[in-house]
Amino acid sequence: KVPVTKASYNAKGIVVGQNDHSNFILDGFVIDGYTRNTYKSNEDLSVAKGPIGTQCLQFNSKGVKVRNNIIMNCAGPGVFMNALGTKLDSKKDKRESGDDWGEVSNNIIVNTLLQSIDFRVGNRDAKNAPDGGCALIQNNTLAFNWERSGEDYNLLQGRQTQLTVKDNVMVFAGFAINNGFDESRFGRYIGNIFFGHTAGLYRYMDRPNSTLILDDPKELTGDKCKKKYSCSMQSKDNIAMDPKFKASDPFFMDKFFNQIASTGGGKVTMDMMNQWRSMHGMNLQGSKGTGKVNYAPIWDPGKDWKSVLLFTDMAGKGAQRNGIGGSFQTYTSKGSAAVEKDYKEVNGADIQRAKKMVGPIGATGSKGFDLQVTLKVGDQQMSSFYLPEDAGVKRDQGWECYFDGSKQIYLYVKRGTEALDLLKAAKKEGSEILIKGTAYTLKGMSDRVGIKIDSIESMDED
Repeated sequence: KVPVTKASYNAKGIVVGQNDHSNFILDGFVIDGYTRNTYKSNEDLSVAKGPIGTQCLQFNSKGVKVRNNIIMNCAGPGVFMNALGTKLDSKKDKRESGDDWGEVSNNIIVNTLLQSIDFRVGNRDAKNAPDGGCALIQNNTLAFNWERSGEDYNLLQGRQTQLTVKDNVMVFAGFAINNGFDESRFGRYIGNIFFGHTAGLYRYMDRPNSTLILDDPKELTGDKCKKKYSCSMQSKDNIAMDPKFKASDPFFMDKFFNQIASTGGGKVTMDMMNQWRSMHGMNLQGSKGTGKVNYAPIWDPGKDWKSVLLFTDMAGKGAQRNGIGGSFQTYTSKGSAAVEKDYKEVNGADIQRAKKMVGPIGATGSKGFDLQVTLKVGDQQMSSFYLPEDAGVKRDQGWECYFDGSKQIYLYVKRGTEALDLLKAAKKEGSEILIKGTAYTLKGMSDRVGIKIDSIESMDED
C-alpha cells in the first residue's frame, strides 16, 4: 500500500527548462511522478491535492531533445514542449529533423493524465514564418492515459505546428492524436501503430465549431489525409494493431480496464478487453467500479523496472530496447576555446562618470575594453541592464547588477559563479576587490561605464 499523501505543491514540472535552455538534452533517465502525488486508501489518485494537471517535463526553447527515457505516473502530461524548429529543405538535407527542432524520441511514457505528449504551441505563421513550428515525435511507446478536464490523448497537436509523428505505438487513451486547431494542417503521420482508443483514433477541427473523428488509420494517407483530414499528404503506413506488450502491472491494468468498461467503452470492445485480461493473467470478469473509483493508480515498475518496459515485437515500432536503428546517441562536449585577455590596469576614479577613461572605452564600441580595477561594491540594481546587446548580459539569462561604491560604475556578475560570492562578501564587509572584466559605455548614457566581470580577487590581506 502507498501512503495516503505524498503530495508536493510545486506547480511546475519535475524537470523544467529555465530561461534560455536551447539544445538541452535529457537522455536515459527515469522520471517517476508518483512521489509528489496524493493517493486514496484504495490506491486511486486523488485530484484534491498536489500538482494535478502539471506536466512531468516542461520545456519551451528551441532544439530540446528528450530521448531514451521512462516517464511515468504523471498527474498531468508526460512531456510538454513547444514546436519551434524550421522546416528542412528536403532536396539538400536528408536528416529526419533539424538542430532547432524539439524532439521526443524512443521514450516509454505510461500512466499520465491529459496527454502523454503535449505540443500545444508552435511558432509557425502563414505570412511571417511558414516554415516554422517543426518538431519530431519518433519511436515512442505512449500508453494508458486518463481523462481530466475533457482531455485524454496520447498526443496533443496544437496550433501553428508542423509535427512529424513517426513509428510510435499509441495505445489506450481517449484519442491517439488530437489535432484541435484548424490551422494545424501539416502533421506528418508515418508508420504509427494504434490500439485501444475509447473515443476515436484521430480528432481534428474541420472548421470553427465543427470537430470530426476518424477511426480508420489507413485514411491518414496521401492526398486523402491532406484534403479530408487536415494533415500532410506525406502521411502513410499507419495501422491499427495490438502491440502485445509482454510487460505489465496487473493491478494497474485491472483498474484501467474496469474504468473503461464502466464509462461506456467507446471504440474498445469487451472482446478486446478479455483478450488483454487473459494475456496478462487477470480474471475475465472485472471488479465493480466507476471511472471515479478506478482512477490513475501508481504503475509499479517492478523488480529491475521490468514491468514498465513496454516493448513490442513489431520491428522498428515504438520504443526500441537498443535505441533507434540499434544504437543510442553519443555526445561530445564542444567547449569554446579559452580567450586570453590583456587586462589593462586602470584607476577606479578614471572610469567614473565622464572621467578620462570613459572616452577610450566608448571608442571600442561593442568589442569592449578589457581592464582590471580595484573597487568597493555598492547596492544591487534590479533593473539597470544597459550594456550593448553583443555583451550578452541580461537579467533573464542569469546576470546580476551592482553599483560600485561611488554609485557611478555598473558591475555585472553571473549567478552561480565564485565571482558573485566574492562580490557579496566584499559588499558585506565593505572591503575592496580586484575586478577583471570587459568595460563598455552604457546604452543611452555614453558618459557612464559598466563592467562585465570575468573574475574577482579578494583584497583582504588575511
